[in-house]
Amino acid sequence: MTFTPPPQDSPVWPPAAPSSPTTAGPATAPRLSTTPPPYAAPHPSTGAHPSSGGHPSSGGYPTSGGHPSTGAHPYAPQDAVEPEQVWTILSSTKRVGPWRVPARLRLHVSVGDVRIDLREAELSAQVTSIEVRGLMGEVKVIVPEAYRVECTGSAVLGEFEHKDSGPTAPAAAGAPLVRVNGAVVMGEVTVYRTAAPVGVGAFSVDGMAGVRARRRLRREERRAARAR
Repeated sequence: MTFTPPPQDSPVWPPAAPSSPTTAGPATAPRLSTTPPPYAAPHPSTGAHPSSGGHPSSGGYPTSGGHPSTGAHPYAPQDAVEPEQVWTILSSTKRVGPWRVPARLRLHVSVGDVRIDLREAELSAQVTSIEVRGLMGEVKVIVPEAYRVECTGSAVLGEFEHKDSGPTAPAAAGAPLVRVNGAVVMGEVTVYRTAAPVGVGAFSVDGMAGVRARRRLRREERRAARAR
């Protein structure tokens, strides 16, 4: 069998490998960095790596205002919680008695009234945020005197304020904090801090039922004083 070489104008297969340039020494593998990426730890609740800001040990929370050793922002975990939405339109909403308060509560009010009573409620976080978005509505938040209160909302043709109902003692420095913020147009948002138990508060807190209960208590006290 005779081998016939290919014509000069036909391609040759396989093509010849390109010649590599000569080197002065043996090839060395690139050095891998042993420094971990700046955001190696994922977010604790979502598992996602943050894109900017944060400390490796805190899971990517911003470092401004955080703990000096971990860089964790003090309010980052609460901000990551989705707020519970409550809508009140041409109606009324009440949260009274024993109930569990979410870390974040957002109230949407339009031509309605909302009553949030925390005196017998169970808080789910050290800091509770209540955000109000109102139009021609009334929102009343009642807080026991053992809690701290921050009220920073805005009002247009209305009121957004914090009042103490009756004599109250200052809350401890480490007491739970209730933040009430947001905005209301042609409406009223009032945060009452009171030492009165449920049902015996002033008219602004417990209405006529509270007024009648206070009168009854005063009559009982007078009877007890005369009996002595």
